[in-house]
Amino acid sequence: MSGNKISGNHTTAIEAAVPVVEFLDNQSSVKKIILGFIDNNAATGGGPIRLKVIDEKIGMEVSVSGSGANQKLRVYLENSIQHPRQALRQSLEDFSAGGNYAVSFLDRR
Repeated sequence: MSGNKISGNHTTAIEAAVPVVEFLDNQSSVKKIILGFIDNNAATGGGPIRLKVIDEKIGMEVSVSGSGANQKLRVYLENSIQHPRQALRQSLEDFSAGGNYAVSFLDRR
């Protein structure tokens, strides 16, 4: 997978994560996306794709679970815009409401 903001050693995204990565790549509040390891042994049912968004000091960790796999994404936020974290959280809520996604938010800051 490639995009303007995607970097790191891994370039493969699980099927459930592809729309999420493409969405994040188009957000002005996102500076960089790093695709993490893929866990193909994740126990996921036939329900909605799950997004777990964890606020961290430097950005967000987005865990995508669906189709029997799980992948973590590191999302670094753009400092040049005002309130990038809030903007991205709202965008992710809107994104998940428009598709087959269940999103939850945690804060580790």
